[in-house]
Amino acid sequence: MNPLQTDAQTLLRGVKDLLESTPISAEKCHLGVAPVAIALTQVQAELASAVRPVYTVAQDVSRIAGMGAYTGEVSAELLADSGIGYVLVGHSERREIFGESREILNTKIKNALNAGLTVIYCVGESLEQREAGQAEAVVLQQICDIAAVVEAEQWKNIVIAYEPI
Repeated sequence: MNPLQTDAQTLLRGVKDLLESTPISAEKCHLGVAPVAIALTQVQAELASAVRPVYTVAQDVSRIAGMGAYTGEVSAELLADSGIGYVLVGHSERREIFGESREILNTKIKNALNAGLTVIYCVGESLEQREAGQAEAVVLQQICDIAAVVEAEQWKNIVIAYEPI
């Protein structure tokens, strides 16, 4: 839930300046920013003039598909209709603070993929799991958890983001 509007504008200017001064190949490195939901389209419009493509990524998506009276929710269809092509699912904060289970994450992934979005699926272990030597097993399980809902042809729209807690 940050930054505030003025800080976000400063941050965006910094990103655009960095892109202009840094020789990053668009073919070798894809860049994305994940602003708060109320800034998605504004950030997307601002980054449209960047010298290199920068993807605007939604931080979350509703587990409810379609449209309807679901106050506060942002559906995959709304994101796609707004030109947002990427969404984070499974971020550690969503798992830990909001208690998002495998079932919730799988529903979100199905909805996002069905709406034509690319899912950036966050996986990672806690410090306790790492210290117990469970890191690889935890991450592998998190990837296996989504295998049941991702069709073979949809894997091209899944990006795995390793994000240890």
